[in-house]
Amino acid sequence: MRLNRFELAGSLADIGVLLPLVVALAATSGINPFIALLACGLFYLVTGLYYRVPVPVQPLKVFCTVALAARLAPEIIHAGALLIGFLFLALSMPTVMQAIKKLFPLPVIRGIQLGTGLLLVDSGIKLFKTPQVIIGGPAETVALFGMTLPASLLLGIVFTGLLLIAMPHPKYPAALLVVTAGAALAILFGARLTPANPATFSLPELPATSAFLQAFWLLVLPQIPLSLGNAIIATENTLKTYFAGQADRVKANRLAFGMGLFNLLAGLAGGIPCCHGCGGVTAHYRFGARTGMATVLAGLFYILLAAAVYYFGVSVFAFFPYPILGVLLIYVGIEHGLLIQDVQSRQDLAVVIIIAAVTMATRDMTVAFLTGIAFRQIIVVRRILE
Repeated sequence: MRLNRFELAGSLADIGVLLPLVVALAATSGINPFIALLACGLFYLVTGLYYRVPVPVQPLKVFCTVALAARLAPEIIHAGALLIGFLFLALSMPTVMQAIKKLFPLPVIRGIQLGTGLLLVDSGIKLFKTPQVIIGGPAETVALFGMTLPASLLLGIVFTGLLLIAMPHPKYPAALLVVTAGAALAILFGARLTPANPATFSLPELPATSAFLQAFWLLVLPQIPLSLGNAIIATENTLKTYFAGQADRVKANRLAFGMGLFNLLAGLAGGIPCCHGCGGVTAHYRFGARTGMATVLAGLFYILLAAAVYYFGVSVFAFFPYPILGVLLIYVGIEHGLLIQDVQSRQDLAVVIIIAAVTMATRDMTVAFLTGIAFRQIIVVRRILE
């Protein structure tokens, strides 16, 4: 465990995934952002202290996306978190997890990683295109060559250049530089801390049976394949790729157990369901994280952010401009996609490309995973017949 500026920079690299989803769920579904950030921070803290390598903590993406699109009530979200918790505690048994891992050969894992990388790039571009520069701020535009463009797009391009200039120089932690510059930019665009009524904390009531049924069909069922593939199997593989023996504590069944336990607690406390994620591993690693200290620092950052939200409300989020979050997502997505470089045969590369293409076409990792498995089985059968 090391404490230096690179661990600090690496700890901030994944905020482009967690922060927008927490803000959006707070705005549309009534989730308490104080509880959500505090719970995520504690999960990060425990994860870093246990694994001692940079294991990320991220909201369940499919789960949260559906909850946002359908504007589901907090009760249904909490019910879904409880179901996810029970499910992954059951799947964390070593014999069960070993059977599951056989469904994810290396080409399938690499396909999931490439698809995840492309989705991160796409999400970053969408953040570039948002009319607002700062979260909660007014729409800002710039007239250029006879066109009216979102100011966030031009600022995103500028900060991308800043990131590319800083990355080759090890003395300058790029993520820390970009996030700090982003906070300064937010102040120029009017971000201010305004005191708010302190956030309340009360344990939610246990969801009704109807909430559990809705959560299972709408939120849990579509999330399972993505969590198995991306948050557990691919996360283990990515950590072993970057850290080898240093990640000897990282095992798929342990990742599943931690996810299960956290989501049970999050569902009971009123937080949002979280998992790990192979894209987050690349984010932390590429921006300097080499030990679990980065994960611990990320946990402390989200706990402090939760404290700020407690006293100042959602005005805190304005200090994280959309262009900055977009820059981080795009860079991490490209680096994450490059993990496929160890794929050797043309047949395996075809599996990778098909999974990534289906992921982008359908935005559904379940469909992409099943398509990749089916295509790979056809290749295996063809080899046998030959």
